[in-house]
Amino acid sequence: MSYFFSADEVFEMAVQLEKNGAAFYRKAAKQCTAKVEQEMLVGLAQMEDDHRKTFEAMRSELIKDDDSDWNDPEGEALRYLQAFAGGHVFDLTADPSEFIKPGTTTRDVLIKALGCERESILFYTGMKALIPHALGRDKIDAIITEEVGHVALLSGKLDAFGTK
Repeated sequence: MSYFFSADEVFEMAVQLEKNGAAFYRKAAKQCTAKVEQEMLVGLAQMEDDHRKTFEAMRSELIKDDDSDWNDPEGEALRYLQAFAGGHVFDLTADPSEFIKPGTTTRDVLIKALGCERESILFYTGMKALIPHALGRDKIDAIITEEVGHVALLSGKLDAFGTK
């Protein structure tokens, strides 16, 4: 059975992932006692907010094509997408800040965030293959490019913490 998704559905998920990321960094910042690290985490939360706005703008620019040559009358494609996101890569309904417990270091937060960013790239790359060209497949490249930028940024911040 073939499943197809629209770029709109993937952008909807991207927006939610950015919201989750911002909440993650804000919780970590609240628990952080070092001012420099706290400011860095708040800055990362703001970056996620900015990316959310970027994805919302990109989503609003998509052409909504009601005359596409495929349909999903029983919602199987969307359920598959949600199951994939929830079970294999990340759970959109979970609070990502639950990872942050007493004693979680800023380095731990960066490692977790880096892993999530890498997983999101794999997720979007997989989803891209399921989006027909007419429904905005090429738009998913913009999401992937943003996430690659996140990986580079987080890797640099993690390097600053050394290998401890």
